[in-house]
Amino acid sequence: METKQAYQKEAEARLEKLDAQMTEMRAKADQASAEVKAKYYEQLGMLAQRRETAKKQLDAFKASSEAAWENVKTGVDAAFSELQTAFDKAMSQFK
Repeated sequence: METKQAYQKEAEARLEKLDAQMTEMRAKADQASAEVKAKYYEQLGMLAQRRETAKKQLDAFKASSEAAWENVKTGVDAAFSELQTAFDKAMSQFK
């Protein structure tokens, strides 16, 4: 059975990985033409909003009690899934 601490560590690692991917995306945007750069930054803005939602869910998870963390975990999983899907979709537009 997974513990709250183990799940929290895993979720924090997922967030760090997505932050790194977004940083990489910004670097690519900065090297792109003006038109492509605008599209990158549009996608980055949308991703930043979803990242903030995922971070809020993670913060709520951290504040949850030992008894309630599994219920809060569902929201965290959903927020991270939406963020990853949005990131993958954004990156596919620039390949």
